[in-house]
Amino acid sequence: MEVVLIFLNGKAESIIINSPTPMLSGTIDALLEANSQGAKWEIDATKADNSKILDKHIFFKRSDGNASAEYTAVGSYHGIQIKTPTFTKATHPEAAGF
Repeated sequence: MEVVLIFLNGKAESIIINSPTPMLSGTIDALLEANSQGAKWEIDATKADNSKILDKHIFFKRSDGNASAEYTAVGSYHGIQIKTPTFTKATHPEAAGF
């Protein structure tokens, strides 16, 4: 696995974990749990389902509102990105309300 941290103003606001093979649901759950800070993760059914374009695309939200996550699989790419509202606002101002 490859891990990429993205910092904004000296604070890690996004983590991307890439895998050479599809991630099993247990792996995704473990990564989310490790980044839960005691909150619960759930699938965010309000986000668009792009699985017609992508092999797999799942959105997650954290119960405390302090993070969201997105698992994407397309071709040989398999990765999950966990991001804070600060990162979302900085990179996608139109989607900052997650």
